[in-house]
Amino acid sequence: MKKPVIYRTAIALATLCLLATPPFAAQAQQAGGCQFILGFKTLHDMDPGDVGNCIDNQAFAGNGDAQQHTSSGLMAWRKADNWTAFTNGYSTWINGPGGLVHRLNTQRYSWEADYGAPNTTKILDPNGQKLTVAFEANLVLNGAVEADDGSGHVTELQPKGQWVNVYFDVRNNQTKPAPLSSANISLGDKQGRSYVSPFDLRQVTAIGQQETLFSGSVAPGATVMLRLTFDVAKDASGGVLHVPGGNDVAVL
Repeated sequence: MKKPVIYRTAIALATLCLLATPPFAAQAQQAGGCQFILGFKTLHDMDPGDVGNCIDNQAFAGNGDAQQHTSSGLMAWRKADNWTAFTNGYSTWINGPGGLVHRLNTQRYSWEADYGAPNTTKILDPNGQKLTVAFEANLVLNGAVEADDGSGHVTELQPKGQWVNVYFDVRNNQTKPAPLSSANISLGDKQGRSYVSPFDLRQVTAIGQQETLFSGSVAPGATVMLRLTFDVAKDASGGVLHVPGGNDVAVL
């Protein structure tokens, strides 16, 4: 059984938030006398190879919906919920709340108006993952970690490189519990090295707040904040946390 860890060292908080927004190109796509405009142009420019070239101009139906034919399929805009998509008759590309996504015509994302409709299959999240992982922060520990094995015996643990706490949120998108342990969660750096924590997962209510030993699984539909401590090289950069069944997240 792994030893619980008591931290008695100074902690420095380092957080990073990046927001990237692609520039808007005002000039419309020209092809054979037709053009893409507004949302159809935006969607075309996201994936011109699949969408293809326009073969007519955007046209409106009586209910306000819009369509435009392309060399590969059909563009569609729905006025009722501002839904913009392209289909080739088998698959659909959608400019969704998180950017461009792709699905079969028989599938639906949870944010689509007809999610759960008859003869359709639900997609739990945009990446089809069982778990959604979100990075909170990393805390670099200045100095050694003191480990108490519960008997009162304290061992001072010196890192080979540096101790790093990683806090992250995990949401279970399944209808059954999702098991998690520190043994199968890894941290990779830009230099190609991989690290596994020597400690148990800890559950926290907020960064710096009281911690408890993680139960070992995330309940269906629940979100938990977890912490793991890794011994990483002093020159580690570009760290990516990998949680089985979830998306990889950049943490360093």
